[in-house]
Amino acid sequence: MKKAVFLDRDGVLNKLVLNPSTREYEPPHSPEDLIIFPDVIESLKILQNSGFGLFLVTNQPDYAKGKSSLEGLHAVHARFHDTLTSEGIHFLEYFFTIITTRMGLFLDILLPATAENLIHISI
Repeated sequence: MKKAVFLDRDGVLNKLVLNPSTREYEPPHSPEDLIIFPDVIESLKILQNSGFGLFLVTNQPDYAKGKSSLEGLHAVHARFHDTLTSEGIHFLEYFFTIITTRMGLFLDILLPATAENLIHISI
């Protein structure tokens, strides 16, 4: 049996950012806002070196709320990916939920994604 760890990103691996307009802590909307928590790199290396496959599962509702753009999501994810890769950490897959609206309903869609391929699907 293979071992795996599924991790959330925002608030778990990286810090949430105070949005001055809403006064709420939110996921980073730009690469400059991405701050990995202390000890995350070392902890992920320990998991990876112990034979665990690393998977990222992250919810990104700010896109549907108009607080972030797809370009911003791409850029933050690319910086996250590049930062960890440069440290020798390799996630096997990234999964994003991007919440969208249609006819007043919120739909949560699980999407496979890579640094090169963060996509949005509207139902």
